[in-house]
Amino acid sequence: MVLDAMRIRWSDPNASRNGRRGQEQDGVDIFGSSPTGVVGAQAKNIEQLAESDAVREIVKAENFSPKLKEYFFSIAGPRDAKFQSFIRNLSVTRSADNLFSVHVLFFEDVVCELLSSESLILKYWGHFFSDFANAIGRAAEAPLLDEGAALDQIRKLNQFKLMTEYFNAISDPGMSLSLVVEHAPDLRAPLGHIERFWRIAIGESRPENIVFTQRIGISIDGKDVRIWEFVENCWLTIEEWNQFQLSLAS
Repeated sequence: MVLDAMRIRWSDPNASRNGRRGQEQDGVDIFGSSPTGVVGAQAKNIEQLAESDAVREIVKAENFSPKLKEYFFSIAGPRDAKFQSFIRNLSVTRSADNLFSVHVLFFEDVVCELLSSESLILKYWGHFFSDFANAIGRAAEAPLLDEGAALDQIRKLNQFKLMTEYFNAISDPGMSLSLVVEHAPDLRAPLGHIERFWRIAIGESRPENIVFTQRIGISIDGKDVRIWEFVENCWLTIEEWNQFQLSLAS
């Protein structure tokens, strides 16, 4: 996913993985070119990257040949303002010393890049997310008063079962499709407010962590579903989400 995302960001279809697991990579998992010159990226399948670990990877990347102009961290977790600030300030200091600049992407950023390409949407998610989102919008009718009922609303859908089968077919052994309730409804919130929704994350459950690929909001009152849009960073109704997907495809 990171390789495809960087090919888009760098406008370089020839960007490639650097070596293979177990080989010395000089802190670079993916390399390519951009208008600035040679660029590299380090993909970290973790929720957070310690600043000290980032510095160690940067030091290793100094040995990459040819010399890099830009270096990217891609982290599987959610955006982290503190780490972003650290990277921004470090990059300014390095640029002043005529060293390669440093940047950070989080999973939402990777997804944003992939969603700009219809072929990559099909590659990673098929048509299942669209079918699934529309199906759950039709299914949410009764109040969902507990976490189990909210999760069952998703699990019972045939579209979710098909998506699970598809995911299992394309994923590595040891991975599975998971549902996690990230937010319980606040009954004090007004009707229709997102705080009154069960907010459920769908993602890849891996041995070391879960990487979320979609978020669904289901009203505790039923009959209302929202989809988290990574590109716009907001909750959309089913109708708004479908329109947004059409605009991306066109």
